Amino acid sequence: MKTRNVLSTLVVMIASAVFAFAGAPSKLVVMNASKAEVFKVIYEGPTSAKVVMKITNSNGKVLFSETMNGLSKFSRPLNFEGMEPGVYNVEITDENGTQIQKINYKVSEEALNANEFKAQANVSRLENGKYLLSVAGKGTGNVDVTILDGNDNVIYHDTLTVNEYRALVYNVMQVEGQPVFQVTDAAGNRIK
Repeated sequence: MKTRNVLSTLVVMIASAVFAFAGAPSKLVVMNASKAEVFKVIYEGPTSAKVVMKITNSNGKVLFSETMNGLSKFSRPLNFEGMEPGVYNVEITDENGTQIQKINYKVSEEALNANEFKAQANVSRLENGKYLLSVAGKGTGNVDVTILDGNDNVIYHDTLTVNEYRALVYNVMQVEGQPVFQVTDAAGNRIK
């Protein structure tokens, strides 16, 4: 009889522990990583199970979805580089329900500066009053080209779109005095 009571007590304790552990809540943490564009998602559930992670924008549109089977915990980076600034949701669904963490993504100054079109320009004198303007840069961007005559009068102005490299020949044979080429990028920085 004593063995039966001990066995019954042991079964009740094991069942209570299993139910208590199965009902434990999952944990979700989202934090900034080393770069402003990267967030770290840390998930820990009470048991190994199917876990669905979704990233949605503020309108509820699903931008990313991944299903992972047999995981009780994971840690992974989310790179928002190239995304529009705004509020995004990291949604984790497991056997215990759904948890949502909000991310307020802002583009860093470093990322903004990296996206600026940086170019270099060169003007070479050819023959018969012709000049070669060459502009090279990484990516695509616009440059303003202004040509002044010897008396500082604007004789030509145009905005050029440059995709990696662009070269044009200008005929300024009829210009009075030595022509001056001024080339500026979209931010107004003079590059020639």
